[in-house]
Amino acid sequence: MVQGSKDLWNDVTWMINLYKNKHKNDFTGFELAESHRVIIDMLKFVPYFILVIIPFAELFIPFVLWFFPNAIPSFYLFDTA
Repeated sequence: MVQGSKDLWNDVTWMINLYKNKHKNDFTGFELAESHRVIIDMLKFVPYFILVIIPFAELFIPFVLWFFPNAIPSFYLFDTA
């Protein structure tokens, strides 16, 4: 979870710097796809953040994943270590 949170932080800072330094018309296809992925991942992270904050709510994560299989953010799917 720690590495995934670090990846999220790196992605968000990259996206903020991208939007600061470029005009929206100058984005490449890769930058558009990555910024879209980061925004979707931030929206998917909200339910997991709530489940981690509330005591014993981690027990409901398997049920959430069973009902919503694509609900896990992409930065928790890949292990780079």
